[in-house]
Amino acid sequence: MNFFGHAAIAGQFRASPEFVLGAMLPDFCGMLGLRSPRPSAGVLGEGVRFHHLTDHAFHELAAFRGFCSEATAWLDGEGVRRGTARAVAHVGVELLLDAALAEGDAARALYLSALDVAQAPELFERVEFAPHERTSLCGLARTLGARGVSRAPDTALVVGRLERALAARPRLRIEPEDLGRVSAWVELFRDRVLSSTPHIVNELTSVLTLKLAA
Repeated sequence: MNFFGHAAIAGQFRASPEFVLGAMLPDFCGMLGLRSPRPSAGVLGEGVRFHHLTDHAFHELAAFRGFCSEATAWLDGEGVRRGTARAVAHVGVELLLDAALAEGDAARALYLSALDVAQAPELFERVEFAPHERTSLCGLARTLGARGVSRAPDTALVVGRLERALAARPRLRIEPEDLGRVSAWVELFRDRVLSSTPHIVNELTSVLTLKLAA
C-alpha cells in the first residue's frame, strides 16, 4: 500500500493528522533513502506501528494477491520482463487503489492536514531523526502538499508514477519499449480495481479491527 492509501486507512481508525503522518512515515523514509523509523511513544509512533500492521494485513488480502497474480501473468504474456511485470503489477494495483481512495473528501483533507503537521521539524525529534533527516522529511511534506491530490488520474499520470517508483531499480524499471504495454495494462485493469476498492477496504478494515482488538 502506498502512502496515500495508508493515510486513507489510518484516518478511518483515528482522525488525527499526527497519527496519519506516522502511518505514512515509513514510506516517506523509503522515498528519501532514510532508515525506517522505529515506533516510538506518542501518537506519531502509534501511526508508525499502524503502518506496519496495515502493510502486513493488506499484502495478505486475497483480492490484492489475486490482482497482482493476474496482472503479472498478463504483463508477462505481453513480453514484459518478469521483474518489471511483478513490480508493475504490485505497485500499479496500489496506485489504482489510491486513485479510488482519493475520491473521498475526508481522506484527502486528513492527508493534507498530516502534510501540514509534517512541516514542523521538531515533531520528528520524537522518532530520533538527525537534523538533516528532519529537513528532508519537511521538504518532502511541502512538495507533496503543494502537489495536492490527483482525482481520477489519467493513464499517463499513473504510468509516470510507476516509472518514477521503479526507476532506481535496474531489474524492475520500465524500459521504453514496455511503456505501451504498461499503459495498456492500466487501461485494462483500472475499472476492475476501482470497482473492487470498497470490498478491499472493508476486508482490510475488518482484519485490522480484529488485530487491534487482539
